[in-house]
Amino acid sequence: TKHLVFPYRFDGAVFVNDLRSTALQGHPLSNATVTSIYVLSLLSGSRSLSTPLRLALVGLQFCALVAFGGRSGMVLTILLGGVYLLIQGLAQLRTGRVNLLGAALVIMLAALLPLAIALAGYYGFFDALLQRFVSDSGSANARVEMFDLFRHLELRDLIVGPDVDLLDSMRRISGLEQGIENPILRLTLYQGAFFTLLIFFGFALFMHEVARRCHPGIWLPMLGWLILLNTSESIASKTTLMTKFVVIALALYRPAKERSDSFLKPLPGRRS
Repeated sequence: TKHLVFPYRFDGAVFVNDLRSTALQGHPLSNATVTSIYVLSLLSGSRSLSTPLRLALVGLQFCALVAFGGRSGMVLTILLGGVYLLIQGLAQLRTGRVNLLGAALVIMLAALLPLAIALAGYYGFFDALLQRFVSDSGSANARVEMFDLFRHLELRDLIVGPDVDLLDSMRRISGLEQGIENPILRLTLYQGAFFTLLIFFGFALFMHEVARRCHPGIWLPMLGWLILLNTSESIASKTTLMTKFVVIALALYRPAKERSDSFLKPLPGRRS
């Protein structure tokens, strides 16, 4: 609509020219990350939902991705989701069993989708997203500049972390006052490599435990989650992104009963 009720704010400054929606997550990139993970989860999970409802939810979330203007989230969702649907479609054709109603619905949607996209583009629905591809407001340059910060730090600072005030000054001089758009680099610069290794070791174990308690389709949103994490500060700053991912994963990928309930089973009695 190009009329933001809650425009994006940073350090007290209002970015009135940024037309991306902040919505409930507070930041356009957080919105795009959560929405992208939700779409991928709807495709490979949510087995308790009917197919028409899943398709409706996927279509709604794609519209949300456009409003949020997340380039990485949009491209990743299209690529991973497209590859997954292609693989599943070929696997279904190999079985020789095709649902005629479902096939007719897919053909109808394939015919109407280009028309819907053309109409939405005509009325300017994609303007904000396309503008991000044409002019990213220095986002790509910031991803290059953040590597130069390492040249100004000594080995000791890289291991245990530098003086925070000095690092903040170097960030502002380099034009990175809005953030370092990678969690690994951000943690390494502020907390040091040693602490970063501990954090990501614990993170890897936690993600493994989440995946272990979900059915096998979790690999699709998990892959998207791990890729999108590296497009912003994400878990390197105060955020609830990880909590939202876990909630989506456990809600749409029902934990396997034989695994989750195994600890409730009584131990076998000792025979005399």
